[in-house]
Amino acid sequence: LERSEAEGEGLRVVRSPIRRGFAGARNLGVRAARGAYVVFLESDDSLSPDFIQHAVSALEARQEFSGVVPTGGRFHSSEELANRQFKGFMTYLGDCPTYALAANQVSAPTAMLRRTVLEQHAYNETLSGYA
Repeated sequence: LERSEAEGEGLRVVRSPIRRGFAGARNLGVRAARGAYVVFLESDDSLSPDFIQHAVSALEARQEFSGVVPTGGRFHSSEELANRQFKGFMTYLGDCPTYALAANQVSAPTAMLRRTVLEQHAYNETLSGYA
C-alpha cells in the first residue's frame, strides 16, 4: 500500500491511532475521500482488474443507483475451494430483492458507493460487524 501511494498510483492510505472497528474505519475513509465514488476492501478481498471501470460506468449511466456490488466470490479456506468460482449470482437493477440478501448473494462489504450517499448515511458505529 505504501509503495503504491508513494508512486502516485491514485491510492491514499488513511491511518487511525485507535482501533475504530468496521463502521468507524469506513466512516473515517469516507471523510478522507476526495473522489465521487468510494470502494471498500477488506484485507482478504480482491477485485477483478476491470471492476472499477465497470462500476464507474454503471454509476455514470444510472444516476439513480447509490452503488454497485460484485456478484461473485471465491472461498480461500482450501485449495479446492479457492479454485471454485461461484456462478449463478444474479444481477439486480434498482432495489436489491430481499431474497438476495437472505441467500447471501450480495457482497455488500466490497462495494463501490457514491460518496454523497455515504456522507448522508454514515455507518452506525454503535453496531458491531458489518452493520
